[in-house]
Amino acid sequence: MHMKNLIPSDSQVALRAVPTRQTFYSRIAQGEPHDKLDTELAKWLAALDTIVVRMKSFLADGGWGNV
Repeated sequence: MHMKNLIPSDSQVALRAVPTRQTFYSRIAQGEPHDKLDTELAKWLAALDTIVVRMKSFLADGGWGNV
């Protein structure tokens, strides 16, 4: 057996460090109910969408290209 096979690659180490979906959502909810997190995430995504639409328009109108 080669020693190289015993040493995990960077991607293997990174994948082991990724939390499960349930753990991730529990941590970002910070003890709050998951429906409250969903509501807040929906607000954040709506605001982000507004920003993206404005930026796309700005770039297209200014002749900077299309996104």
